Amino acid sequence: MVRSTTKRPTREAFGLPSVLSLRQSVWIPIERDSSIGAPALERFILRILQNAIPYGWAWLTALVLGAIVWPAPALVRSLVDSGPPSESQAGPQNPAAASERAKPAELVYLPAGSRFDERHPPAGWSDLVLRSTPKLAAGDLDTLSESSLEMARRIRLTIAANVLKGPNGVGHRLERVGIGLSTPAKGEGDVIVTAGDVEGSKNSWSVSDRIVLAAAEFELSRADLVAASPTLAIMRMPTTTVVDGLHKKARLMYALLVAPDTGRLRTFHWWETDGPPAQSFTEFQHPDIFESPLHVKAKWLAGFPVAWSFAMIHAPKGVERTVPPELARLIAPEAIDSSNPGALEAALIDAASPPSTTKTTP
Repeated sequence: MVRSTTKRPTREAFGLPSVLSLRQSVWIPIERDSSIGAPALERFILRILQNAIPYGWAWLTALVLGAIVWPAPALVRSLVDSGPPSESQAGPQNPAAASERAKPAELVYLPAGSRFDERHPPAGWSDLVLRSTPKLAAGDLDTLSESSLEMARRIRLTIAANVLKGPNGVGHRLERVGIGLSTPAKGEGDVIVTAGDVEGSKNSWSVSDRIVLAAAEFELSRADLVAASPTLAIMRMPTTTVVDGLHKKARLMYALLVAPDTGRLRTFHWWETDGPPAQSFTEFQHPDIFESPLHVKAKWLAGFPVAWSFAMIHAPKGVERTVPPELARLIAPEAIDSSNPGALEAALIDAASPPSTTKTTP
């Protein structure tokens, strides 16, 4: 499995609610170094998140809302990096980066304070791929307050990509993919934020708002780069979706593919489950600025809603294609982490060639 090497920076502490209710009191050892450099209070909150979130039902209304922020909900290996990566500010035409020997694409985190809109990607990035705004659209909506409904729309998944020209201006490669959480910015467009850095936001942030944001950052930390080459990156994002009216755990896979001769970036997604390999995949156009409808399910105790689950109703729309046998073999859950990236790329290119049976998802 390809791992991101971006480290989590130190950030200021942001407070703790007076009453916390966990579903178990024994700490589970932290599997990744997500709290290095963080103040003691923030490390305490991170440990709470790591124990509470895997159970699916939130221990606090504000915390649960943090789990809905993804269109692929449920989102990198450490909390969002608020400092720029070593090449983040280089931009798509950085001569030093272009002269480097081609290497596999990397997964990094968009720096806090980065601004963008539908026409302009964040500084240092060639392409805005996706920005998704959650929308609570169905289910137990009447159990949520107006402020909860509004807060749900404030934290948005953002994906960007940086495509570079090759040495001496020959060819192109996918240098890196960036993901982060954004919110409406002062003025126009969006700004990337973290629980410790909300500078440039249009709205103010209360302590409970930052707890929501911290929960979203933790969910973001569950994303992985599972395959990469100089022109391909495939990410796995754990999430919850609706299947026959029930909320089920699943993984939404995103693939970014660059044509080495032209630099054209193509974007795809498909569902990964514990069952058979995906039978179809979707190519969506970027930048995809869309609302992600979510289904709400309340958990009741003595006649009162005490926790909520949020599930995707559908993923980004686009042109749907059938997964041919060779691609199905390579992207099967038990195979994709160890599949040869070159073979994966070739199979994806072949499957994405416009067949006569393509259809546009509704």
